[in-house]
Amino acid sequence: MNKNQFLYALQQALRPLEPELTKEILADFEEHYANGLQQGHSEEQLSKELGDPAEIAREYKESIADGQQHQDIRSSWQENRQRPDMGLVSDTTYNPQQSGTNGWQHVSEADATADSTQAKSWTTQDHQKNGKGINESMLVLVIVLNLFIALPVVMTLISLLFGFWAAAGGIGIAGLALFAAAILEAGITGLILFLFGLSLVALAVIGIVLMYYLTKGFVYLLQQYFSWNKKLVKGDASI
Repeated sequence: MNKNQFLYALQQALRPLEPELTKEILADFEEHYANGLQQGHSEEQLSKELGDPAEIAREYKESIADGQQHQDIRSSWQENRQRPDMGLVSDTTYNPQQSGTNGWQHVSEADATADSTQAKSWTTQDHQKNGKGINESMLVLVIVLNLFIALPVVMTLISLLFGFWAAAGGIGIAGLALFAAAILEAGITGLILFLFGLSLVALAVIGIVLMYYLTKGFVYLLQQYFSWNKKLVKGDASI
């Protein structure tokens, strides 16, 4: 994979992010290629060193979703990214902040091993921070809880909301029907029908407003419940 292919794949994987943020990230990798090419490395070697564009994009998106700034993510990437061997003669590592060597420096085998251990440690901590680990036993518990308790309760509440909405609509239709009947009737009867129709329409409006806020609150609670389920499975929350 050459530079253009890599950057295109990375751009496509970053598509859900804001365009300006995507440009900043792509610029970082453009700089990485420029420094590497100055040292005689091929685009294919540099692409292989960076890894899978989809995986890189996923790590960026998850870090951004956790509230990290682009500068912080870039610093972590520069400091902790494990870099495979780039040549047959010696091991090299890349650090854009290294002065005098365009970011490339030769390291000993012991230093490379230490860097590898540090990168693995960072990757493990980053995975835990981003909630990638799934508690399988908790996952089973959540499935059982939702299937036998939460799902019946939610379905019951949805049925009640639907019934109340139907009742409010029925009252409004009845009020409109009385209005129509009042037009056809004269005298006191027409006035009574008109007043009853007005009362029913007013009651329907009040019911619709009340049901709107009840439905909105129900949807909000449902979203919070799903979020709690997700955190529970990832070990970020407790029962």
